[in-house]
Amino acid sequence: MNNILRVLALYELNASRTLSRLTCLAARILGVDAVILLGDTVSPLIIKWLYEKCGLRVLGVTGRLDDESVPQYLKSIGGLLDGRVVELKNYKITGLGASPITQVYGKIDVLATFKPGFMMDCCNIYSDVAGRIIEAMNPSLTLAGGCRDPCMAGRVIAPGSIQKDYLAYVEFRDGDYAAEIISFRKLLRDLHLEAPSF
Repeated sequence: MNNILRVLALYELNASRTLSRLTCLAARILGVDAVILLGDTVSPLIIKWLYEKCGLRVLGVTGRLDDESVPQYLKSIGGLLDGRVVELKNYKITGLGASPITQVYGKIDVLATFKPGFMMDCCNIYSDVAGRIIEAMNPSLTLAGGCRDPCMAGRVIAPGSIQKDYLAYVEFRDGDYAAEIISFRKLLRDLHLEAPSF
């Protein structure tokens, strides 16, 4: 596999137009192939804007604050990961959101979850179900929402809340990955731009 896949993973957009615009800016600066929403996006209009106006490939799982309109819109653009496998640059990505997962067969490169599994002792929220699925699937990487602060444990990364200026940048190359927790403020500072207050 010689393809390079770059993604931004974020949790808790909470229908914020400002944060969706900053996500678009960060995605363009970093040259990502997709944005993975890890739950609590709240509004399909945010997803629609990222997809249609910003031109991003948007994938996501549902969270506890997402009503039925969020998975419906994600499904309409081929981005719903809850119990589905999406292939992007030869990488297989699936998800476990607030809705039940169906059986997924075969090797999975990325599992996106609304909550981390029980192995994440650096986050005070977890799901036994997610933990069992992570163990059973044994993905190369799990990206997990649910944590307000960034947390990394083994092959599980929780970017923290975008409401607190956290997101994860992940680059997959030749079956391996490198990940970094980044902030909008630092990214804008590096470009010598002024960051808005949240």
